[in-house]
Amino acid sequence: MSKKFHQYKIIIEQDEDGFFVASVPALPGCYTQARTLSQLKSRVKEAIAQCQNAGIKVVMITGDHLATAQAIAKEVGITGKALTGEELDERTDLTRDVNDIAVYARVSPLHKLKIIEALKFHKHIVAMTGD
Repeated sequence: MSKKFHQYKIIIEQDEDGFFVASVPALPGCYTQARTLSQLKSRVKEAIAQCQNAGIKVVMITGDHLATAQAIAKEVGITGKALTGEELDERTDLTRDVNDIAVYARVSPLHKLKIIEALKFHKHIVAMTGD
């Protein structure tokens, strides 16, 4: 069985706020906005440094693959051990090592709850941002 692929022209423009807007003229209403990774990294790295200087431990919890998560964490200044969702599933007690882990990759919403509970066990105040 052969698959039919459509080719569309994509227009990418930068708006006044620095966002790149991609649109597909052949598909009205089909567009997306994004900042370049380098734009994000400089702002994120600065924000993380400010948090760390204020004594806040920044932890990255993501659905990305481990290698991707570690590379991004390194670039934005998040250091420490990394753990995957699969490894979280194998642990019965996260409270022992939660203070040493800075990157959690390939996690589910249930993993996030497990991480939060382990951090709260150590009396950490937990705040999350993201999508």
